[in-house]
Amino acid sequence: MLREPWRDVVKVKLFDKGVGYTQLKKRLKTKWVFDGDFSLMDMGYDYYVIRFTNRERYNHALMDGPWMIGDNYPVIREWIPNFVHYEAHGLDKNS
Repeated sequence: MLREPWRDVVKVKLFDKGVGYTQLKKRLKTKWVFDGDFSLMDMGYDYYVIRFTNRERYNHALMDGPWMIGDNYPVIREWIPNFVHYEAHGLDKNS
């Protein structure tokens, strides 16, 4: 039951350093025009977490890509339990 709030969450990896939090949220709202909302959280190391209020929109974001943000193709994946963004980036937490 502790993982239930993470059911409609995806993680996003950006490779273009020129896209920040504000620009990403603005562009995703434009691309994903839908009822319901999403929240965006910056995890650092160019990883973001997106939580949707609507399961249908979660599926749309996850399955209907690839998406383009500027000149960037973000990698959008399901959230996995115990994901550690800095380890995925090949760093330790003190780097």
